[in-house]
Amino acid sequence: MLPLHPWQFGSILPWLDLFGIAVFAITGALAAAGRGQTFVTAAFFALITGVGGGSVRDLLIGAPVFWVHDPLVSAICLAVAALVWLTPPGWWRGPQGQTTALDWLDAVV
Repeated sequence: MLPLHPWQFGSILPWLDLFGIAVFAITGALAAAGRGQTFVTAAFFALITGVGGGSVRDLLIGAPVFWVHDPLVSAICLAVAALVWLTPPGWWRGPQGQTTALDWLDAVV
């Protein structure tokens, strides 16, 4: 097996982390929007689903919760909630019985 060099994965992992947070935040905001909730509720759901799994992980291993020290994470969740809130619902739904790209991204991440 070849050794891994830092330049191979070092710069892409933080971007993948933020991408995963954004995908999960979209699912939370869509859940709120699908129930006809307000923007504040959509932003709350986006934040909870975006950082929920990582927060539980950090609490279980005794590490500081990651999103408390990084304001970019909360900003991404808020921006994603605004994106979901401002776009028409048809953009997020696929044709009847078909999966959307968001379903695939949610499954992959």
